[in-house]
Amino acid sequence: MDLKHLLLCHLYFRSLITRLKCLLIGQIRKDKYSAGNFIDLAYNATRRNTQASVVKGDLINRVKKDPAFQAWRKKIIAQYKMNPLLKKRLDVFKLGGDKFFSLEGDIELRLSIRGAYINADFVESNGTTTINYSIDDTFDIKQQGGRGTAYNVINGVLEPIWVNFFHGNEDMKVEVRWNETITK
Repeated sequence: MDLKHLLLCHLYFRSLITRLKCLLIGQIRKDKYSAGNFIDLAYNATRRNTQASVVKGDLINRVKKDPAFQAWRKKIIAQYKMNPLLKKRLDVFKLGGDKFFSLEGDIELRLSIRGAYINADFVESNGTTTINYSIDDTFDIKQQGGRGTAYNVINGVLEPIWVNFFHGNEDMKVEVRWNETITK
């Protein structure tokens, strides 16, 4: 065994012992950490104590500019203006482009938040309407039913590496929240 492997083993066992100590004395935190890009999300997911990441900054701006989101936003605002009794919309759609394995679209957004639930709540006050948007996703690398064969084959190889080598969280929640004010 060379020095590099010895050092990696030492670091791995040291982090394992630290985690065990925290488990024994109940100090594992389940905090939410912010993420402004894909690297932040990946880093947060390798912190085994991370329950969720809250998207901020550049990544949230990418969501707002995504063509799929823009089309959905336009549609729900038109529906709301035709029927102001519509106070809530919940849909599922794909961010970052049509095809997962493509160089077209926003690759970072596609890797960060792909197929997600998006919710829009309309709140009226003083002649204006605020739309509270929320997106909930899971940052995972897993084989899943309903996904394409290529996706599942690649994740079948990546999942053990992600979990065993990088100590990646298998089901970290990703939360995206923002609001917008519109006038009638």
